[in-house]
Amino acid sequence: MSPISLVENDVASSNGHEANDSFSEQLNGYRASRIADDNAHTTSSGCNGKTETLNGWHNGAETRAPSPIAIVGMAMRLPGGVKDAQGFWEMLITKGNGQCKIPGDRYNIESFYSPSGKSGTVKTKYGYFLDGSELHNLDTSFFSMTKAEFDKLNPQQRMLLEVVWECMENAGQVRWRGKNIGCYVGVYGEDWLDIAAKDTQHLGMYRITGSGDFALANRVSYEYNLSGPSMTIRTACSSSLIGLHEACQAIRNGDCSSAIVAGANLIMSPTMTVAMTEQGVLSPYGSCNTFDAKADGYARGEAINAVFVKPLSDALQDGDPIRAVIRATATNSYRVAGIDNLAETAFVECHGNGTAVGDPLEAVAIANVFGQEGVWIGSVKPNVGHSEGASGVTSLIKTVLALEHQRIPPNINFSEPNPKIPFKSARLQVPLEITPWPTNCAMRASVNSFGTGGSNAHVIVDSATAFGAPKINADRGPPTRRPHLLVFSASHPDSLRRQDTAYQIWVPAFCVTDGNGTLEISSFSKPKLSPQIVFVFTGQGAQWAEMGKNLMHDYPGFRRYIKGMDDILSGLPCAPTWGIEDELQKPEASSRLDRAEFSQPLCTAIQIGLINLLKSWGVKPAAVIGHSSGENAAAYAADIIDADAAIIIAFYRGQVTKRQSIPGGMVAVGMGRQLVVPYLVDGVVVACENSPHSVTLSGDMKQLNAVANKIRADQPEMFVRGLKVEMAYHSHHMRHIGAEYEEMLEGRIRTRPGSATFFSTVTGRIVSDTTEFGPSYWRKNLESPVLFDAATRDALEKISRDTLFLEIGLHSALAGPLRQIFKTVASASAPAYVPTMLRGQNCTSSLLTAAGNMHLQNVSLNFDNLTPGQRVLTDLPNYKWRHETKHWNESRMARE
Repeated sequence: MSPISLVENDVASSNGHEANDSFSEQLNGYRASRIADDNAHTTSSGCNGKTETLNGWHNGAETRAPSPIAIVGMAMRLPGGVKDAQGFWEMLITKGNGQCKIPGDRYNIESFYSPSGKSGTVKTKYGYFLDGSELHNLDTSFFSMTKAEFDKLNPQQRMLLEVVWECMENAGQVRWRGKNIGCYVGVYGEDWLDIAAKDTQHLGMYRITGSGDFALANRVSYEYNLSGPSMTIRTACSSSLIGLHEACQAIRNGDCSSAIVAGANLIMSPTMTVAMTEQGVLSPYGSCNTFDAKADGYARGEAINAVFVKPLSDALQDGDPIRAVIRATATNSYRVAGIDNLAETAFVECHGNGTAVGDPLEAVAIANVFGQEGVWIGSVKPNVGHSEGASGVTSLIKTVLALEHQRIPPNINFSEPNPKIPFKSARLQVPLEITPWPTNCAMRASVNSFGTGGSNAHVIVDSATAFGAPKINADRGPPTRRPHLLVFSASHPDSLRRQDTAYQIWVPAFCVTDGNGTLEISSFSKPKLSPQIVFVFTGQGAQWAEMGKNLMHDYPGFRRYIKGMDDILSGLPCAPTWGIEDELQKPEASSRLDRAEFSQPLCTAIQIGLINLLKSWGVKPAAVIGHSSGENAAAYAADIIDADAAIIIAFYRGQVTKRQSIPGGMVAVGMGRQLVVPYLVDGVVVACENSPHSVTLSGDMKQLNAVANKIRADQPEMFVRGLKVEMAYHSHHMRHIGAEYEEMLEGRIRTRPGSATFFSTVTGRIVSDTTEFGPSYWRKNLESPVLFDAATRDALEKISRDTLFLEIGLHSALAGPLRQIFKTVASASAPAYVPTMLRGQNCTSSLLTAAGNMHLQNVSLNFDNLTPGQRVLTDLPNYKWRHETKHWNESRMARE
């Protein structure tokens, strides 16, 4: 079958056989009426069997079009050192050429070269080859195979495993292992099998799975636990694009939810090249001169590449980065896609491998189909060679990049137009420089890929923006300066460190950063077991102006929580004339946080907001401990009371303290209870037992100052500091207002069974009966000493697993006491401690740092909710594979 027939059939014939009628007759008949075998070209648009109905051709009849398929991710290894899409695009627009001499690690070309191309020789010394260092190596820490299997593994399998992972990273896919994902791999040569077969005494048990090309797709599916169809496609040079067609059909038929489509072509043996030399299809200069008068055959090239595709509707719903949209594949693509105006297609990426006969035939066929208004044509093969079974995906990736950048890359090795191609009369244009996308055409392109045996593929690709998808990596509105958490993982610490280094370079280059633009990197390891999480709640004294302001700006949900508490308070009989949301945003000069009537509800409101935000991230407590007024939010976190009750308890606590007129204060002292008791006098009590080495004193101001001065005089090095509070909490001063406080709360608290263990700092033990948390409990919380030390010790004794203490509050006020307690409790390992906010620092940054630290402690986080309004950035630094060890097992006969 001639190439021209192949192209015509692809566009206009109803099957894969050669057309009997002239192309113009087929096209005219097709445009005038519906094809009789309509059912043969109607495909379902996904697993639900729905179809998209579009107006068809000129008669206005309706044609059922297949649902669009999104290209979501791309990854590659191409000649010229290309390892990602950015590098590929840079090569294309700078007229890069990946041609090189056949490397010695493939075979000794001098032993096979003959300029005359006599039988059994290779006619050229050149081709397009990948970096040979990757052929012998594989990151064994990442995959499940044994060393013996690694050694016998086809390098195409090795590289494909890594490229597929990079493709899924590029696609922003998470939790994709075990999914119903298909895998289709196009292949051409059989070099590794040829090498393995040279010594029949050196085959081994892994010859079949390591060398057989069938295992290319199966290996990927097995290693990544993919449950969709898994097949290797061998249709010669059209293999990978035929694989794309099969993948799209499988998705539309419901055989898989999405698919990886890949191509693999490595040249490791001279056998195939010798055969092609004898066939006369190779260029003696090892170069592809597509469309040029000096076209004299094609140059073999290597490639390992992959794309990830899924239904457009799913990709839009999932927020995936949509690189381009496949309208239709294979024969009769335009009719199946419901596209009647072929002239809207601006560019055709040709099979164009640089043969003297094939290029003119393909060009004329394209002109007959697309040339009514003129069309641009090009081929990537002069840049990277003809990668045969992988070439279709290479051409597809080039086309996707052209659509994304809205520019057509220049064709290299084109100086003298082939006289057999009627460029002028057929209105065919070959770009010599990078060319803007024609404004009179749609953002649409076509891709050809032909197989030696007649299996051909044609793909119609539209720009993603034509379907409402955002432009890849484009700014969405004005830039925002807010922190983001980057979480890295790797199978080996070396890979993780190299990943860190790559992002240290990438982030300042591509993002707006604060300060010197560097990343703050934390630990490189995490424990194996997930810890039990204990929420500890800060009490009074840690507040500061504008606390929580960043969170309200960066997390709309957090702002809604704050607004909700304002709504609760506004419904009270003695509703405040001020709002929590407004007060939290006031600068220090106008802030009223130093007054208890404001600080009490505002601190609790922040804590409730943090609880809700953390819950949306998947972080819930196994137990809670509240220091002083921190028990309000602790009871809410334990699901003992609702948010209404928690904020009302805090609000009335602030209101009742306004009625306390006796001068008093509080002092923090770095002593344990036993050491500080001798210093106490009438009017001064231990208000808080924070740790074995920390207490808080409370009482009459005059006597309190005297006690503090006495301690300073006796022990000048001792920590003694007055707290910024208006009164003496947890002392006899509170008894004057306790009864009134309890009365205010009557009828306003409804308790529930609770979902987390509550370690009470009023009693110093677990409170199991949640009905105890009525108004009388909160009066005791106001009047009684805070037994934080005892409650924390009880928690450490009762919780047997590894424990993480997460401080929910305005500052890391409890960090010191907690660490002092940890040191005195016998344990195999000290509990971890993480604060959520730090005084004066960006609250979003502090909370994200807490999330990162929890991740390092193996806390399961819902990262989807961690970044509101998230979007996937493509073309980030690839995973850093660990290629330090060579894995290669080749027989003596093969080496010779």
